Amino acid sequence: MTDRECMLRAIELAKQCTTETGKVSPKVGAVVMRDGIVLGEAYRGEMRAGDHAEYTVLEKKLADTTLAGATLFTTLEPCTSRHETTIPCVDRIIERRLGKVFIGVIDPNKSVKGEGELRLREGGVQVARFDSDLMSIIEELNRDFTRQHRPAGRSGAKELLSVPDQESIFDDPRLWYALSTRERTTYDELLRQNPSLAGLFLFGLQLTARANHFGVPYMIAHCGRELCKGVVHLLAGTEPLANPTDDTEKVDKDTDAFATLAGRAFGYPKETQIVREWAELQIYFNAVAHLRRKPPDGNEASRNFLRLTELTFGVIAPYFVTHQELQRILTIEVPTDVDEVQVRTILSRPTLRRLFFMSLQHPGWIERLRSLGVFDSPPVRNAFPDGSWSPVAWPEGEYLVRIAKRAPLAVAQILSAVPTSIDNPVVWDVAARGALELPFYDPLLTRKVTEGIKSIPYVVIDEGIRKLARRAATEHDENCFVLLDALLSVAGGQ
Repeated sequence: MTDRECMLRAIELAKQCTTETGKVSPKVGAVVMRDGIVLGEAYRGEMRAGDHAEYTVLEKKLADTTLAGATLFTTLEPCTSRHETTIPCVDRIIERRLGKVFIGVIDPNKSVKGEGELRLREGGVQVARFDSDLMSIIEELNRDFTRQHRPAGRSGAKELLSVPDQESIFDDPRLWYALSTRERTTYDELLRQNPSLAGLFLFGLQLTARANHFGVPYMIAHCGRELCKGVVHLLAGTEPLANPTDDTEKVDKDTDAFATLAGRAFGYPKETQIVREWAELQIYFNAVAHLRRKPPDGNEASRNFLRLTELTFGVIAPYFVTHQELQRILTIEVPTDVDEVQVRTILSRPTLRRLFFMSLQHPGWIERLRSLGVFDSPPVRNAFPDGSWSPVAWPEGEYLVRIAKRAPLAVAQILSAVPTSIDNPVVWDVAARGALELPFYDPLLTRKVTEGIKSIPYVVIDEGIRKLARRAATEHDENCFVLLDALLSVAGGQ
């Protein structure tokens, strides 16, 4: 069974739970798996009322089974305290030397909340989450149990974020769990694509709980500014720091120019409301991020950051449900016609397209992708009205570099067909690195790179092109002199 199949099985087990007499008890299912084989499963109260699912499967069903290195899937965070004579589930897991635990949702009980995961990590057990779409199912299944642990008049997220005033915002590890299902889903998606953006997203949310503390509004603005432009550059496939002249910062501070870039990233006209609102938030965060005589209003900074998190969900959400299908496709070594049809949907979405090509490892895809024309139009650099510019990533080319040793003829042909008019330095760096990965020296491709870099504006030459020049010299290829001349010409800004 796959990890997801075990998650789904644990949820099905949890549905079999019945509420215990005189209390609202959680519905919990647990599955133990090793190397794709289920060793045991249980649900709360299966063999005796009140017995935890983890206890039942570990101590009653698998008591004589060696579980070192196995994986546990449990729909609820394992408990950290029980009666004096009862060992908590966390300790049982650590004692049995399980290697990894997938947790569906954090226990809303204040005596456990977050502590179970921390104890597992401290005990050397890896901890992971159920898939985001399954977390909401578990929350709905346990809504009555959650409600009884939520103070009247306060949401769970607010209760978590409002730590006592004397504590630092950094002191309570339970802040990690102060996320709604939507926020957690957004965080997980950012974590997959760019961990730094995920950190900014989470840290900014934590800061909003202390928005009126001295200096905190500035920190919220910094998180908002970097998250705002970071998501745009991520989806657009551009680099936040464009070149040594920092032209990208000029773009990030100009509403119209930034809206143009954001519109391109989101796939909407720049006049669209979400694009304009995103650009306005970027300008706001830029304006209040630096120390000034009158500090920014904490409530306004918090309100704007929370709005940014909502917009972030909106521009990334279309990709959540497709990730499972993407992961399946990435395992296919030789695609069929059906696989080709499915991958067309992925290629139509910029973020999924980027993830597909940055993750794909199998050379068996190259001819089908080639027939779809995905390598025919390498990106040119972004040029803006004020004369500034930014390079654009070429994830399709990165795939070619990875498979160059295993499909050298096809890769050499594709890279040799790149138009010399392409003025994006990233493309020519990819072409140079691809040439270096080939199991043979290709003078025609070296010549193409030589001609291509003449279209590059003044910029520091990437190391891949420099290495190709040295390779040409060792092959006694006269192109090395032409390539070196081109390097000197570009480096000199001529």
